[in-house]
Amino acid sequence: MGLSFAIRPHMTLFMLMALVLGIAFDGRLKSYQKVFITLVFAGVFVGAVNYVMNFVQLESLDTETVTEYSNTRASNLSNDRTSSSVDTSSYSYPLKIFTFLFRPLFFDANGVLGLVASLENLFLLVFFVKILRNKFLKGFRRSSYLIKASGFLFVMGALSFSLILGNLGIMLRQKTPFIMMLIIFGYSIILINKRQKVFI
Repeated sequence: MGLSFAIRPHMTLFMLMALVLGIAFDGRLKSYQKVFITLVFAGVFVGAVNYVMNFVQLESLDTETVTEYSNTRASNLSNDRTSSSVDTSSYSYPLKIFTFLFRPLFFDANGVLGLVASLENLFLLVFFVKILRNKFLKGFRRSSYLIKASGFLFVMGALSFSLILGNLGIMLRQKTPFIMMLIIFGYSIILINKRQKVFI
């Protein structure tokens, strides 16, 4: 955590929030344990948030400032000087999330590397649909707090980073830790549900 905070403090905050949510939704922990752990992490979060805001050059957390920041970052990464840029300014929010997670696909692949990335994204898209069709909420309830935290980290990354990125090349790099969380979460949910079927 310390090394992560020194390199990418905003990612560390995401991990802390995901871990707290995973603990909060874990039915195996007692209430006082959840409260204690949540208070500890809340104190760490409050102490670190100003440093993180300075690191990402965000002046405040009000809606107007965050929206302007997101639009500016997306615009800077969607200019014509970048060969893999995509203009996401007119996209709906769900389409921005889809673009972040699953593009490039074959229709917008740029060269051989783009085709390779498209194959990878097609696999991820099929895998994501498989998770959704595999009673993931039931598996989520039975999973450990670390698996729950993996799912929360993936969701938070997809919801936030899709707003500020407009370059497919940068998306491929930035989404990697969140895709790893998706794979860990997804395979865990599939295995949990399969084991449940065996014992029924």
